[in-house]
Amino acid sequence: MELGKEKKKSCDRILAFFFLSHFAGRCQRKGAGRMIPLKISKEQKEQMVWRVQQYFEKERTESIGNLEAEQLIDFMIGLVGPPVYNHAIGDARRTLLERMSALEDELYSLEKPVGRSR
Repeated sequence: MELGKEKKKSCDRILAFFFLSHFAGRCQRKGAGRMIPLKISKEQKEQMVWRVQQYFEKERTESIGNLEAEQLIDFMIGLVGPPVYNHAIGDARRTLLERMSALEDELYSLEKPVGRSR
């Protein structure tokens, strides 16, 4: 038996809602709703500080110290971090829904026809 496109879309939405609700419920118990703190290694931070200092020297002909560069990096992470994080979550959500839809299509293709008995 083949489902109509509207019924299939409805099933896709229900499946996606169930999965995301279940996943969100599990995340909430682990502290969802808050952005996971960005952990930057000491080496990465030093590289970022150096690059910010190089930028200021090259583009603005100014010299800034390590503390100023670190403060600028921390400020920028706080400023652009949440929108970038939210965009990544949206991308992950879209990818997940696309893959779930493809998996559902594969599952429908595996169904065996049911004959009528007389």
